[in-house]
Amino acid sequence: MQCGIRDDCWQICWYGRGPHENYTDRCYGSDAGIYSLPIEGFVEPYVRPQENGNRTDVRWMFLSNPADYGLLVVADSMLSMSAWPYTQENLNAARHTCDLIDPGLITLNIDLVKMGVGGNDSWSDVSQPLEKYQIPARAYHYRFYLFPCRADTSRLINLPGRVKR
Repeated sequence: MQCGIRDDCWQICWYGRGPHENYTDRCYGSDAGIYSLPIEGFVEPYVRPQENGNRTDVRWMFLSNPADYGLLVVADSMLSMSAWPYTQENLNAARHTCDLIDPGLITLNIDLVKMGVGGNDSWSDVSQPLEKYQIPARAYHYRFYLFPCRADTSRLINLPGRVKR
């Protein structure tokens, strides 16, 4: 699920793997915990713009403005989430980071799972993600809840217990 949210919600707090970007096949150095970063630290400025900033095993994510108001995403299972200060279309069209344009919103991505990134090498079958990190074609269902709210750290700390495994 991809949507745009207010561009003043640039502070991101989440309970999941971090603090750096991680994917199903690139998460062993990312411990589960509660992390907080501004969007500039959340995204990865690759030389060639591409999807980035994914976090795995996310139980909840709160994107807030300087007054601590924002959007809380609560997962029913562990999800993958990312957020960018540009649109998917802009990201796909950009050849360099200087081509990324502020659209006046933050793109929020909430996924059941994302395929691994692969890259064990670039010339053989293992350049693609290993089979266990690929996503077979079939019907998938997931659920999450969106709450516009004000930050209350004590309540956010207690949210992890709500996730079903």
